[in-house]
Amino acid sequence: MFTKNQMKIVAVIAGSVAGFAATASADVVYTFGFTDLSGDFTVAGGGGSGGQFEARAVDNALLRSAGDVSRIVAPFGTAVYDDGFVTGLDPADVVLSISVFNIVGGPIPTADGIGDFTITDVDGDTISGQIDGIWLLLGDGIFFNGNLSLVTITSDDGSFDGPAGGAVDVTGAGILEGANTVLFTNAIPGFFDASFREVSTQFAGELLPTPGAMALLGLGGLVATRRRR
Repeated sequence: MFTKNQMKIVAVIAGSVAGFAATASADVVYTFGFTDLSGDFTVAGGGGSGGQFEARAVDNALLRSAGDVSRIVAPFGTAVYDDGFVTGLDPADVVLSISVFNIVGGPIPTADGIGDFTITDVDGDTISGQIDGIWLLLGDGIFFNGNLSLVTITSDDGSFDGPAGGAVDVTGAGILEGANTVLFTNAIPGFFDASFREVSTQFAGELLPTPGAMALLGLGGLVATRRRR
């Protein structure tokens, strides 16, 4: 169950990477999706040795980031991030950083990745955690599909609030896990063999409680699962 902004991402990803990222969808509590983040890659050493990919919310002539965070079980809610939200006076932001290493060529080039992400709301509350998974080149797009782990939500009032309105109840969220997909159009020939900047990047994910956090959410009957490689 994705909101309008998240559907923009899912519609692109679904046909190309089905089967690479999976979660127990019936158990998902929170979803998020952001479009037009600015993606930068800094190559490490010589070309082809990997490097560091980073993406963040921007508002400029090329890209205007937007998105939302939703709770898809009762009490339902959506925190809305409108186009160009990052230029507001509030601290709302989205930042992710994923390494690129162990590049393997072939019909579908792949690489490993480890990193972290933080989503910040209108009053400084955060959703943050770790990422690990696989980069792959499919057609003219580079994708990252992986796990989200040790995800925590910090909030002083139990609410995660969007800069354009709406809110998500995060009371007792505990430690979360899930899956994510990062997508961006390959702006240069090859696969992470040269640095690039300001590439439109889409970032979506689903979060569910770890077994120890289920009771806090009133979902004690769920069995959390995650994709492992």
